[in-house]
Amino acid sequence: MRIYTRIIIITLALMLLIGCNEVSVSEQENSPELSLDVEENLKILDADTSQSTPISQTEPNTTEEKAETSNSIITSTDKLTNVIYKFMDAINNKEWDSFVQSYSPVIQKYYEGFPSTYQIENRTGILSVDSIDIYEAKRLAETHTLEIEPYFNEIDFSLYDHVQFYYIGFDFKVNKESEFFYNGVKYELVAVGRIDDVEYIVGHENVYYFSKLEKYNYLFNSSAEKKAQNVVDQRRKGLIVNFNNEIIEDYNNENIENDQTDGEDDTIQ
Repeated sequence: MRIYTRIIIITLALMLLIGCNEVSVSEQENSPELSLDVEENLKILDADTSQSTPISQTEPNTTEEKAETSNSIITSTDKLTNVIYKFMDAINNKEWDSFVQSYSPVIQKYYEGFPSTYQIENRTGILSVDSIDIYEAKRLAETHTLEIEPYFNEIDFSLYDHVQFYYIGFDFKVNKESEFFYNGVKYELVAVGRIDDVEYIVGHENVYYFSKLEKYNYLFNSSAEKKAQNVVDQRRKGLIVNFNNEIIEDYNNENIENDQTDGEDDTIQ
């Protein structure tokens, strides 16, 4: 009897031990806390892995960004300073007071009496332009620009804040073609600065030496640029041609003298 009783007790004890282990395993399998902890740990590992970027990958991107600030093609209108659009709007709308006011006070004094009666009646110089638009543009580094265009060294930089330089191809449509204005793209260098947070054009020159731009890899290498360069090259030979290399036959030295003595210089002729 005692032996039988012991067998029963041992059997019950074994059953209880087995039952407890089964419950423990099932609880671990169904425990939401354990499952959540594992998932969170995996997410953290994934996040850490995705955020870590080799230094070798970040350095080239930084270099590209620096390069774009000094030699970048303007592909969006919001990247060109507002005063350049004010300048073009004034020409397109024939608002000559606004045109003059787009220039700095230092330059404005040279436009006293502009436009003259002769210019109005004969539509010479900038008054011959029917429309102007941006064809292509780049922002230039200051150190390069002062070498490319020596006249910009005469700018009194102490008068202005945040001076920027642009290489711009302006697309012109004109009433009558001349030495300085023709139907097509003409390339100019524009310096913009601020006085009391007001933007002005503080320097403005035609491009005559494309080789200086080429030295610093600023050329667009576009077909328009090549045509404009031909206009300049032919001018050095004494030939006044238009964008399509056609001689402007009725243009003579008298027109040049009239244009240059009536309130404008050849900066914007």
